Amino acid sequence: PDKDFAYPAPRWDVSVTAGRDRAEVTVTARSLLRDLLLQADRLSPAAAADRGLITLLPGESATITVRGWDRPNPDAASAALYTGNTAVGGAAGAAGQMSGPDGGR
Repeated sequence: PDKDFAYPAPRWDVSVTAGRDRAEVTVTARSLLRDLLLQADRLSPAAAADRGLITLLPGESATITVRGWDRPNPDAASAALYTGNTAVGGAAGAAGQMSGPDGGR
């Protein structure tokens, strides 16, 4: 079961490309990221992401399109990321570690 698995502390890199009516948020995993979620409502009340839960292995990337976000930037995107790594008892980190692209090193 998940509760018995020692998930690594979540670590990632984030880049943001702003367009006219959307932003592309690319997350590259530096550790296993189980059930990664960009909480778009933390970016702006009107923001919406085109993808939900994503699991990434180290080195894999995923791009999430966000609409309704008027000031796209990587720091805000990184702060709005959540991963299941810390939601189970075996997780190595705490919520504060998820606020930066490097897992709060």
